[in-house]
Amino acid sequence: MKRSDHSESIKRFWEGNTSLPEENSLFDSKRDIRFPKADEMYMRYINAERNKTFSDEEVVWAYIVNAKNRKKKKFIATVGIAASVLILAGTWFFFNIKETKKRNEAQFALLEQTLNNVASGISTVNNSSVNVLYEDNLIVIVAENQ
Repeated sequence: MKRSDHSESIKRFWEGNTSLPEENSLFDSKRDIRFPKADEMYMRYINAERNKTFSDEEVVWAYIVNAKNRKKKKFIATVGIAASVLILAGTWFFFNIKETKKRNEAQFALLEQTLNNVASGISTVNNSSVNVLYEDNLIVIVAENQ
């Protein structure tokens, strides 16, 4: 390979546009063309690292398996939290409906009592123009005689 070809290959390598065979020729320690000092040192380092054998393959596979297990655990925890929130919301909704029903029953009982008082308080004998049918601190119910 000519020096200009190597310079062009180095330029494309630093830009990330080289193919694997081109990178192999750049990292090859048997080349006879000299490169700038920084490029030469980097090419030597990469070539030396490529020739080392990797002995921690089991560690990498264990990490990959643990990563999958972590994803499963995270998913299970997320589903558990979501289920808990749904249970709490359902319980709150159920008790809220029950409280509303109790409150409505109390209001209907008060209304029934008021209507009974009204019905019993109407006087056909009284000659006044206004008849007080029911009265407490908050409510006054009157009927006009005509």
